[in-house]
Amino acid sequence: GLLALSLTMAVSINSQLKYVVNQAASVEADMNCVERVQHYTSNIEHEDLMEEIDEAIRALEKNDKKRRERKGDPITPAGITHDDDDTSTATVSVPLLEESHASDASPELSYSPADNNNHNDDNGRRENVAAGSLEFRDVTMRYRAGLPHVLCGLTFTIPAGQKVGVIGRTGSGKSSLLLTLLRVVDIEDGQIVLSGRPIRSYSLRALRQLFSMIPQDPLLFNGKVRENLDPLNVCSDAQVREAIRLVGMEDRLAAETDPLQCPVEEGGANFSVGQRQLLCMARTLLRRGCSFILMDEATANVDPTLDKQIQHVVTHVFAGHTVITIAHRLHTLATYDVILMMEEGRVVEMGSPYDLVRSADTRFAQMVRSLGESAMQEFMASTQAPTR
Repeated sequence: GLLALSLTMAVSINSQLKYVVNQAASVEADMNCVERVQHYTSNIEHEDLMEEIDEAIRALEKNDKKRRERKGDPITPAGITHDDDDTSTATVSVPLLEESHASDASPELSYSPADNNNHNDDNGRRENVAAGSLEFRDVTMRYRAGLPHVLCGLTFTIPAGQKVGVIGRTGSGKSSLLLTLLRVVDIEDGQIVLSGRPIRSYSLRALRQLFSMIPQDPLLFNGKVRENLDPLNVCSDAQVREAIRLVGMEDRLAAETDPLQCPVEEGGANFSVGQRQLLCMARTLLRRGCSFILMDEATANVDPTLDKQIQHVVTHVFAGHTVITIAHRLHTLATYDVILMMEEGRVVEMGSPYDLVRSADTRFAQMVRSLGESAMQEFMASTQAPTR
């Protein structure tokens, strides 16, 4: 009897062992996710410390105010000093907790909360922002230690309000330049100055609010046109309609009973690529606090008619912004103020299209000439002599 029972139980051992192995493998796979989250939380350096510094400053000021109200004397926490003339402005010296070899980083950063108040309203947006200037000073950048530099001693200056076209072969550092502006990747050496301020003096949130990005593949969400153009609902209907008119999308939406309530399919499938780009430009116009517009080959996939419409928007509608465009088509740069040609992370040529195309020995002129004589003549006719 016992032998028969043992044989009967042994038959099911195979399936039970299979179940145990499957469960063990599943637990191990799930714990890998936990381990990865813990690694990212504990071992990956935070993208920026300025937000925590701002919070610490606000907490110290709040506590200081409470103490002074309680005791009736101006007790100031350690590390905070007030100007004698203006007690509303506090300056805090906070040691940076990350190592950096960049020349704009120092062991101690003097940061004033009033700096943000001068540029932002209560909602963290700058309402009336003029175009900003940009300066690169011997900037060097690599994506990771041990990898080669992608930007090598990059130096140039862009005055406020100019339209700049960045050209170069694949791997020349065009997209890397935009990443350093957004501080997606921090520079290794040198200094970037935005509107007269070192880039690291901005909090990451305040810095990125200065920029609006228009990518090669425009992004629209499932919903209504208004929700896509003004997702935070901070603009009036009249402002949204005016933005649509300025970018030339009024005719496309004229057939709708209410253009602002026109449905947008997932990814903007019911609009062409060019129309999606124009809607993204309208969204940029409605962004408050935007000084710089970054365009990464935004006209690479559109037809010539919409290409001209987009260039008209860049030249006239974005006249109050500083525009930096990674160009795919040379003819789109004819009306720009400055051409920046890059090679191996360096600027090899910089100047107005008018000057570069009329100098026979420039690389830019050779590139335009390679398009053919008719294209060369058309480009030269479109360029304008820079104002001296």
